[in-house]
Amino acid sequence: MSAFAQTVTGDLDISTGNLRVVADVGQVTAWKLSNLFDFWKGEWFRDAREGVPYLQYVFVTNPNLAIIADIFKRVIFSAPAVATIDELNLDYTPKARTIAPSFKASLKTGERLTGGVGTPFIIEVKQ
Repeated sequence: MSAFAQTVTGDLDISTGNLRVVADVGQVTAWKLSNLFDFWKGEWFRDAREGVPYLQYVFVTNPNLAIIADIFKRVIFSAPAVATIDELNLDYTPKARTIAPSFKASLKTGERLTGGVGTPFIIEVKQ
């Protein structure tokens, strides 16, 4: 598994003047999940059905947390290297209508990936 290197803001890293290919499975999975979480349903003009349905299920008056948890699980499992989701937390604040999902997942390489929407990813080797 490999991907072009990205900056912390998700742009292609061309700081050296060239595109760089990274083959680190943990890092590539973190970039993939970060990109997937930032991809809203209806955002892509070629297929408006793709993306995370934030406006349809998350940012509504009375969100169903079970459906939201299922959506985030499907997004996490769509990254090819994810073997299991060890933990999924939805920090929901009803008054502010905000939700901050975070998770811990085990990768097929034996590494553990921790992160979430709007938070940095941490890659660690399982002990």
